[in-house]
Amino acid sequence: MDETLIRYFNGKMSGRERMEFLRQTEADKQLKQQLIDFQNTYSLMHLIPAAEDRQSGVTGFRRFVLLRRHKIVRRILWKTTAYAASVAILIIFTWDIASRPMQKVSMHEMFVPAGQRARLILDDSTVVWLNAQSSLRYPSHFAGKERNVLLNGEAFFEVKHDDAHPFTVSTKDYKVTVLGTTFNVHSYDETDYTSVSLIRGRVKMGNSTGQEVVLQPGEQLLCINGHMDMRHITDPDYFLWKDGIYSFTNEPLRNIICKLERYYNVPIRVEKLSILDHEYTIKFRQQDGLDVALQMIRKIYPFKIIKKDDYIILKE
Repeated sequence: MDETLIRYFNGKMSGRERMEFLRQTEADKQLKQQLIDFQNTYSLMHLIPAAEDRQSGVTGFRRFVLLRRHKIVRRILWKTTAYAASVAILIIFTWDIASRPMQKVSMHEMFVPAGQRARLILDDSTVVWLNAQSSLRYPSHFAGKERNVLLNGEAFFEVKHDDAHPFTVSTKDYKVTVLGTTFNVHSYDETDYTSVSLIRGRVKMGNSTGQEVVLQPGEQLLCINGHMDMRHITDPDYFLWKDGIYSFTNEPLRNIICKLERYYNVPIRVEKLSILDHEYTIKFRQQDGLDVALQMIRKIYPFKIIKKDDYIILKE
């Protein structure tokens, strides 16, 4: 496992590997403790800019000990909002203990488990809402010409305007560039599509081949297998997921089931159900629970709900 931890901290994992590792850490208390211990060691090793500078090393270590003694080592705390069961939001980060004039940039990663949502504020005052089973990699502070973050999952952004430093969101296959705007990005590694929905402002979507598309407010760009399809936003209420309200408009049941699994962290199995492609228009609050959601859905097209210890079966 030490080798896996080293690969994680050295940035050698792909987005999918990082997500799987964080999920494993969330479920394994022993692994989580190993991660914390490794994090502490990693922080101590990076107290100074150059390992061969002995005097700087001594000074940095003394500063660290002094801070610990007075209990003023700065920790990064995020206020998170959870509307389902009380599950901890896992935040992986590196401490910047070096002196402020050095402006050391460290990378953080926030992972939101299934059944949860989280809100965080970035260094530039940009507000980000993360949906269930999503992760966001971001720097301790933005440096350089771009403000770049890496997303796996779904997030709603309210970007702080800055003409000189465009804000960019990188996903598995695409890059979204904005100056200051409000938009939603959906791009899970395990799905075959990426979508960007623009609420306010102006964004540019590009892929690895150099193809670029500019979105206007009220437009949604759906990208599947490299093909970009522009459409209008048909359900503005969809973005209420950040407030704990789930809205579906003409959505196939198979898609709704996948999202319910993510929203409530409960596996749903389907047995000989012929209505998976039937479309539904429904709205419900997450706090109402999975039972209420399924009961609402089956009022439109009836099906059986069979509850097991740790999963649910839907059948004719």
